[in-house]
Amino acid sequence: MAYTSIDINAAEIAERIREAAQESLTEEDLRIRVEHILRSEILDKLNIPWARYEYMLISGVRPDALYGHVIIEYKKPNTLENSFKRTQAIEQIKKYINDEAGGVESRLARFFGIIIDGYKVMFVRYRPKPKRWDVQGPYEVNRYTVLRMLEAIRGLAKKPLDASLLIRDFGPQSRVARKVVNTLYKKLINPKSEKTKTLYDEWKRIFSHVVAYSPEKLKGI
Repeated sequence: MAYTSIDINAAEIAERIREAAQESLTEEDLRIRVEHILRSEILDKLNIPWARYEYMLISGVRPDALYGHVIIEYKKPNTLENSFKRTQAIEQIKKYINDEAGGVESRLARFFGIIIDGYKVMFVRYRPKPKRWDVQGPYEVNRYTVLRMLEAIRGLAKKPLDASLLIRDFGPQSRVARKVVNTLYKKLINPKSEKTKTLYDEWKRIFSHVVAYSPEKLKGI
């Protein structure tokens, strides 16, 4: 199945994750094997940076892996079959998300939690409307759930729609803005169409009235 510019066989990756669960006795065994699969088969090809592993939150807890705003919590194989352990895992990842968001409710929705034991996977996210936690699963590890994991990792790793980032990338000090303005100006002062020249002259006339700039001052600009 095509996934952006590379081909990813999600069904095969799901099978490899299940095989990793069969070969794993502990949570750490599973984490090492699954992270290797994700890294070698997908993440390197998409140029997604390495996760932060076992980093310390302010509260002193250590989630397994953080990709941007995606937290992955690995569990010993078959853990999610047990309702009590499943509830513990859900509450644990909620705490991780809350700590990472700094306890600020408006930031909770930025994070996406994944709990995986190799055979089953769960997805946890805070919904600001109607202000509740959305817990989905446990689902079988298969083609569809693997694709959802990958979309979360890749999508949340993108730059957010933030004014400061837009100014940095496209503002007056950026190379992109300078190149675009320079190219546009050259096209306007040497138009190939009379209509373009007429529209540009009309814009200069209106602009000079709005900002009280004389034609001579406009030339200076």
